[in-house]
Amino acid sequence: MGYLKTDFERERGERKETRRGDARKMRELGADLIPTELPDYPVGSISFLIHRRGGAFDELTRSGEDDWLKQQDQRSWAEYVCKKRFIPAVEYLRAQRIRHL
Repeated sequence: MGYLKTDFERERGERKETRRGDARKMRELGADLIPTELPDYPVGSISFLIHRRGGAFDELTRSGEDDWLKQQDQRSWAEYVCKKRFIPAVEYLRAQRIRHL
């Protein structure tokens, strides 16, 4: 099982300890963890594609019930998904071209 070595080593604090525990458990279950790296593509600028499914939460967002979701801050999953409803088509198509690489 491959993992992104640079990203794994970059983790700090409680999150790093959680990731170490995850890795330990995977090894206990028989996984052979192999450090790997991805090509140097601008994947950070297209990461919104992963969360483009924000439209699936359209009814929840329009009803205002998304305020009931936990972690209502700038870095929360709920906030991130709701914002991704507003991706311009041109940016979406550019990102898909990079993703194809």
